[in-house]
Amino acid sequence: MHLRCLLLGMSLLAAFFQGFGQWEMDYSPMASQSSRLDSVFRVIQGNHEAQMATVDAKKQKLLHEALSMRFKNTKEKIDKGYLLTDPATDAFLHRILREIFRGNPTLPQKDLRILLSCFPWPNASQLGDGTILLNAGLLSHLENESQLAFVICHEIAHYVLDHVNGDIRKRIALLESKATKEQLAEIQRTEYGARSKAIALLKEVSYDARRHSRVHEIAADSLALELLLHTAYDARQAVACLGIMDAIDQEDSSDLHLDQVFASKDLPFNPAWLRVESTGFGYVETKSEFDEDSLKTHPDCAHRITRLVPRLEGYEWKSKEVNPIPAFEAMKLRSRFESVKGHFTLDDIGKCLYAALRLRQTYPDNAFLNGLIGLCFNQMHAAQKNHELGKYVAIPDTDLPKQYNLVLNFIHNLKLSEVAKVGYYFLQNHGGATASDYQLYAWWGSCKIMGDVAGQGVAKDMYLTQFPKGRFLTQIQSQ
Repeated sequence: MHLRCLLLGMSLLAAFFQGFGQWEMDYSPMASQSSRLDSVFRVIQGNHEAQMATVDAKKQKLLHEALSMRFKNTKEKIDKGYLLTDPATDAFLHRILREIFRGNPTLPQKDLRILLSCFPWPNASQLGDGTILLNAGLLSHLENESQLAFVICHEIAHYVLDHVNGDIRKRIALLESKATKEQLAEIQRTEYGARSKAIALLKEVSYDARRHSRVHEIAADSLALELLLHTAYDARQAVACLGIMDAIDQEDSSDLHLDQVFASKDLPFNPAWLRVESTGFGYVETKSEFDEDSLKTHPDCAHRITRLVPRLEGYEWKSKEVNPIPAFEAMKLRSRFESVKGHFTLDDIGKCLYAALRLRQTYPDNAFLNGLIGLCFNQMHAAQKNHELGKYVAIPDTDLPKQYNLVLNFIHNLKLSEVAKVGYYFLQNHGGATASDYQLYAWWGSCKIMGDVAGQGVAKDMYLTQFPKGRFLTQIQSQ
């Protein structure tokens, strides 16, 4: 048995090492469809149906609605390809969970499962049914496996303490209270600002499982530290993890040098593309009225740290063998790539282009990143042509990070024909029709936009030959 586990561990490490070395030149994204995700969904669905069977839809209408909404949101994440799977990564995360279970055998093991998402914002969440969601945008910021173990313990604590379901019950009680009904009646009588007042009230009673009160966060931290202390992980990393979360909004301020990235002898870079427009009304970034949550926006990381520090006085970490550093570093890097792709999956093309350019500073020859940049230009061309660019690219705003705002200005300054040409010549200068599926597909689409029939034909033939079951096969075969 020990030999079998050792061989499995060695094979996983070998898989990580092999992928890590190849990412200099290319990257193959994780799958968003698999038998494993199907299996996990069946478990989630079964648990949901069992819980719904205990709810009287007529007498407990709001509870029925909240639970239905939660399941619908989970199903939507799977249907839209937001959840990711990969044998090596899944096994790595499961190994962490198994170590937590080993040290804490009374945990409800059968109820708990971990899924990785493509979401680029730095957060983790527990969906209320024991499903822990780790965002790629969070994993890319962590420094070691012990910090990741603390994050998982934190979400387990939310489940054990029943925070999500407890919040639902409290919010239902609030919605059904006399005071709330009076507020709604008052809003209906308001002539001006009724919508904003209604939204403010809805935020207060939202069923969103990602948001927790300060009391909940401190309680989850406390239990998470206890769970971590019973494992072979370094419990001091709980404090370090919260420190990272406290500073997570600090962006890389290094220059992107767009004039060099998109330099081409066929299309000289126009300095006017970087022009910053100024208007009397200023710029306002389009944001959701229900902004995405993150561990940074969880209450007071600094305050939470002060609550944990005394618990670690005299603590000495004795275990030294639990952290396979190469495997963690490979997973962290994979999360960086998945986080970039996550912006594209979520149709935030401006942020995707910015994030891809950022990561490309480290991996300038990576065909996946170059292909993704090409796909951004293809998508921007289609959006601008249909007068829908605002759906995919935020409006420049001087309050945004300087380099992100630079990218947004660059995008909005490009004419339709320039979008096509910049994308085309960028791809031509960085591989054109290569063996990478993303770059080859981007090149095929760019040639189509530019009317390069010969280039499009070559790209299509190469794709069909090299990727007979490729992820973009349907799109290419349709043309």
